[in-house]
Amino acid sequence: MRSRDADSVDVDLLEVERYACAQWPSLGDILADFGARFPVVGAGTTTHAVLACAGFLQDEAIANVNLPWPLAIEATRVRAGLSRVEFINDFEALAHAIPSLAAGALRTVVGGTTPFGVASGPVVVMGPGTGLGCAAVLPGTARDPRARILPSEGSHVLLATGTPREASILARMAHTWADVDVDYVLSGPGLLRLYRAISELDGLPQVLSTPAEVSRAGMAGESAAARESLEVFLRAPGQLLR
Repeated sequence: MRSRDADSVDVDLLEVERYACAQWPSLGDILADFGARFPVVGAGTTTHAVLACAGFLQDEAIANVNLPWPLAIEATRVRAGLSRVEFINDFEALAHAIPSLAAGALRTVVGGTTPFGVASGPVVVMGPGTGLGCAAVLPGTARDPRARILPSEGSHVLLATGTPREASILARMAHTWADVDVDYVLSGPGLLRLYRAISELDGLPQVLSTPAEVSRAGMAGESAAARESLEVFLRAPGQLLR
């Protein structure tokens, strides 16, 4: 990183690699493998790390119900061969990047053609993955122009519905999950849960077994249940912010 001034830095992206968490015994093993494969950021070169992870810090561990293994800070540091490890929420990290976005990087989806500036008001950053990540960016003030970042577990609120059909789907999902929260639906596993609930509701065979299969079949028009799953999935963020 090269410092521009007291409050900002230029960041160089050196290496990128994808890992499937379920195929590894721990995050420390993933980091150790990454360091071994890419010496420029490997052991002896990198001594400190900030890791952006889904979930929140609780008693020196990251609480995340979607990971296949516990994520302990000290065990991760030791296994990765680092001197110091800090954890922040993954969407907290994304929110820190928002004030640096150029106007050309923004796209208005609904509500007109004029780009909405990130400095003109509070911004909510959210996105589905293994769960639904959420964070907020509050603009600075005249006394302190720096943006304030608020990490959030805002996805753990009950899911709202907008139509009788959506209410029926929600009721079907409640057969296996008493309190259907946003995270339960707006996530990769949630897309599959939607597909299964809609298939059960309509008496259709469940021939798809992964979120990727549901997405592909829905976009290709090969499955009515998959298509509706995508439609409900894409409407849900708007209902969350309404």
